[in-house]
Amino acid sequence: MPTEIGSPISGLTNFNINTQIPSLADNADIQDAFRLYHFGAVNGTNPSTQYDITNTNPANLKPGSVAYALYSLQTQISNVSGSLGVQASTWTAKGVIVSSSSPSTVSALTVGTNGQVLTANSTTLTGLQWATPSVTDVNTVTLTNKTLTAPRITASSFIGDTNGNSLISFPALVASAVNQITVTNAATTAKPTISATGTDTNITLNLVSKGTGTVQANGIDITTISGTQTLTNKTLTAPAINSPTVTQLYLSDSVAIFEGSTADSFETTLGVINPTAARTINLPNVSGTVITSGNLSDITTVGTVTAGTFPAANISGTTLNSGVVTSSLTTVGTLGSLAVTNNATIGGTLTVTGNAISHISFNTTPTGSYTLVTADDGKIVEMPSGTLTVPGDGGAFVVPSGAQITILQTTANQVTIVGTGATVVGTPGLRLRAQWSSCTLVKRGANSWVAMGDLVA
Repeated sequence: MPTEIGSPISGLTNFNINTQIPSLADNADIQDAFRLYHFGAVNGTNPSTQYDITNTNPANLKPGSVAYALYSLQTQISNVSGSLGVQASTWTAKGVIVSSSSPSTVSALTVGTNGQVLTANSTTLTGLQWATPSVTDVNTVTLTNKTLTAPRITASSFIGDTNGNSLISFPALVASAVNQITVTNAATTAKPTISATGTDTNITLNLVSKGTGTVQANGIDITTISGTQTLTNKTLTAPAINSPTVTQLYLSDSVAIFEGSTADSFETTLGVINPTAARTINLPNVSGTVITSGNLSDITTVGTVTAGTFPAANISGTTLNSGVVTSSLTTVGTLGSLAVTNNATIGGTLTVTGNAISHISFNTTPTGSYTLVTADDGKIVEMPSGTLTVPGDGGAFVVPSGAQITILQTTANQVTIVGTGATVVGTPGLRLRAQWSSCTLVKRGANSWVAMGDLVA
């Protein structure tokens, strides 16, 4: 008859099988092994007795058995508190978040509005809250103590002041820009800089003003290479000046050195003796040779003296006080001819051998009463009528003693001579007698005149 597994087989002893079941020794009875694997424990110590199928003694359950695994699962389920269970009804709407309001207490946080973000807040029930962010990609907000790493500013935008007005504007950008400006700060005693930087080697920093405006530093126009500008208080060291237009030149060291057309060891130095008063030296509007103490003989070939005043009082030794030449005119010799086309004042005695031809000028501008001016010195003033006034010295009337002015009455209207600030005397009176009558006013001294001519009381 067939032999059951686990029963003795004729001719064999100790017929056992390796079980490989945890907590059970190998070579155990196979039936005991199956029962143990299934139920987890035996009833008593006799393997042939009934196994404990109710697991009334869980401590005897063998790890690895089905009963042990079921018991372990049941224990974990039993340990779950019912108060921690979350029901589907907790999620009342889309976006609800489940959190805890305290240990072992579940609470739900309802969904926030669009654009809000979830933040921590220990004062709320769940410790969480929905809040609108202070900074977004579209809202307007003031940032304080923020570091912007490589920020990008769109074209045609600006950085504004506290009133929203443009402070720094950004025009349409260059798509392939490789050069830019760099602003660098500095430590103590050093200078902050604004530099042209980029991938190109030599780049000009271009500061552009608007319209006819200028670029300034400390409120003063910046001098440029090609611009037309006025330089004030500038020191030029070894300048090379090509075709300049100089409106006023001030030399602080009183000398000007001219190299000439050949660069050699010979130069012409124009020096100025230290002045004791304000001096003015005018170069005439003619072509010719400048007279110095070294070329006095050239004056015989000059021809015409267009203007000049050489009173004897202006000569000190062999030097003219006017500074025009450095030698007395007496050393020149004899002038072959001399034509004076403008005013010339002779302070001493002029001796003329031959004929002296003099042409007098007229002042025909008066139309009625008239006050003398400096330019009337030596002229005939035509008076149609009214009062001729001789003013005091100074202002618009400055003439030396000995000055002569002739007054001519050109109509039948009688002309009267009076002094204002000056004393005028004449006999028998100070009125011209009739049409074409005249008198000569001669200055006797400071604010003192005498009238001589066809006068009546």
